Amino acid sequence: GNKTKEGVVSGVNTVTNRNTEQANIVGDAAVANANDLGQKTVEGVENVAASTGLVNPVSAYQSEQIA
Repeated sequence: GNKTKEGVVSGVNTVTNRNTEQANIVGDAAVANANDLGQKTVEGVENVAASTGLVNPVSAYQSEQIA
């Protein structure tokens, strides 16, 4: 539910200021959230990422690493 989504978004914000290894937590959180919603396909994970706001923070994180 909403608590899960908020938890995932908070986790992403924390990860953005850490090293690349920590980025794996973002993926794990997305998969856990997808399983909680009963979505087990890769598409399901992508949909959860979009609905929880994971996409934009992750993009910002990748841009920081390139710069």
